[in-house]
Amino acid sequence: MEIAEQISVFLDDCPSGFATATALMADNKIDFQTVNVAETPDFWELRFVCDQPEKAQRILAKAGFKLASHQVVLVEAPNKVGSVAAVAKALAAEEIAFDYLYSTGGKKED
Repeated sequence: MEIAEQISVFLDDCPSGFATATALMADNKIDFQTVNVAETPDFWELRFVCDQPEKAQRILAKAGFKLASHQVVLVEAPNKVGSVAAVAKALAAEEIAFDYLYSTGGKKED
């Protein structure tokens, strides 16, 4: 497990705001490790973990985006049956609560 900084970007318009924010990251050589976009009643929220969180926040703030950041736990698990259940069991055993969960996947393992 690893502790990382998650950046939340509040978007008024998802398609164009998402495109603008991600283009800023690409133009500045910032690599996403995880990405999630969620719709709320009032806005869309782009959440991500990247390789240069401080730089990403400076660039996005300078471009006028509203931001928040939180520490998150990153857990790496193989892409195979039962791996999510194993992570859930470990979190429950340690009584680690969370507000939401999202994942990325790689090539399926046998």
